[in-house]
Amino acid sequence: MAAARMPDRCVIAGGGRWARVVLRELLGVLPPSTPITVVSPSAADVMKELLTKDAALYANAARIEVRRDLPAGRAGDMGIAVVVNKPTQHHPTAMALLARGYHVLVEKPFTAELDHARDLLASAEIGGRVVAAGLVFLAAEYVHEFRRRLPFAPAEASAVEIDWEDPPVEMRYGEAKRISSDVSLGLEVLPHAWSALKAIFGAGAPIEFALAAATGKSRMSVAGNVGGMNVRIRIDAAATARRRLIALRNAAGDAVLDFTGDPAVAMFAGAAPVHLPIAGREGRPMARMLRGFIDYVRRRDGDAAWQRGIVTGPAILEQMEAICGVEHAYRALKA
Repeated sequence: MAAARMPDRCVIAGGGRWARVVLRELLGVLPPSTPITVVSPSAADVMKELLTKDAALYANAARIEVRRDLPAGRAGDMGIAVVVNKPTQHHPTAMALLARGYHVLVEKPFTAELDHARDLLASAEIGGRVVAAGLVFLAAEYVHEFRRRLPFAPAEASAVEIDWEDPPVEMRYGEAKRISSDVSLGLEVLPHAWSALKAIFGAGAPIEFALAAATGKSRMSVAGNVGGMNVRIRIDAAATARRRLIALRNAAGDAVLDFTGDPAVAMFAGAAPVHLPIAGREGRPMARMLRGFIDYVRRRDGDAAWQRGIVTGPAILEQMEAICGVEHAYRALKA
């Protein structure tokens, strides 16, 4: 049997903390023969310095190129790119990469505007390339395991509550993490909420979001529904500590997933807590998502891609419609 084709070239567009996380994960996903180009107009010098100081990156420095602008040459059939720069730059960056022949994975939020998402999908179809949204909670095996262990069907819950809290600064993956000033809390968090709800309730479950309240740039409440069931999302970016919680309310007892740390903890109606490791069979969710994207570029199997956090086609627009409605209401509130 012939070996599966792997990318012959990879571009990472972005130089911030999350771009560095993606780079480290890609080093474990891609074969050593695949060169990686990191593109960042503002952080190229930081990335170059990191290559000399970080042991894992230094060991792979020969295959990593850092530059300020996108490569001019056209990609081959298996050239891939991952866009992890500022959300306001996702649309122009992904368009430029598609024009160069790359298959493009865009980190959340896919774009800041629904029309920009439509542009990317149309450009990819015209060029015969893949453009996909990467949503790590669809790729998180612990979320799917939580669903499998539920003592009742998700549709039997009476309501769903999601709490998402972050301190202004925290250490994550060895670096300081700060909430981006370039994007609202809705664009930052709601893609995660949407993907977690889809993982639990199924790909066909319709999801709607609406802004309930917002306090400055640090707090937001979102009301919504999944398949007609009430959803409440509370977002706080000025909390004292990190907290991630999904609760499905049920008359017989609640089901709660606390994925604040590793392992995640599932609690079902007073039973003993169940520990669910963050890393699964294919590594951490980000690694699984990247593997899923490469596999989708090869095989175009949308169902398999979805299970590994890769959202394509109409599902991208479905997600963007839900999220952009909240975003536009937030802008109007702050105008």
